[in-house]
Amino acid sequence: MGWYEAMKDVLGVVNRIKDAELQQKIAKVHLEGAKLAEDFAASQHENISLKEQLRQRSGMIFDGKVWWQVGADGKREGPICPTCYGEKGNPVRMVTEGDDHQCPVCKRWAKFRPTASYGEAPEQPGEDWMNKKF
Repeated sequence: MGWYEAMKDVLGVVNRIKDAELQQKIAKVHLEGAKLAEDFAASQHENISLKEQLRQRSGMIFDGKVWWQVGADGKREGPICPTCYGEKGNPVRMVTEGDDHQCPVCKRWAKFRPTASYGEAPEQPGEDWMNKKF
């Protein structure tokens, strides 16, 4: 029997006692229990969501222009839009046509030739990559 069923049983007993003050207090406890259960469920949902975000981020590499998702085998997939993923956490794969890459969601585009083949993970950018003019 869970807490909710137990509280319903207690409410049934209290209703038979005919003590209004006790009935109010038990009803408040019942309501607070329901709120706690709702908060707990929301926390569990948030925890699952955060774990998934962490799992995704652990396999992502930023090469100075775009994100790449790197699998357990070391192969990369992408490119992943830096706007959608970097700002919104939504890993959207860009559409590639030659050296042009465009996000189908936010329409951001990038022009570059990948330095590593599509099957290899790119090297991490050096410390000065942020100062480069693209």
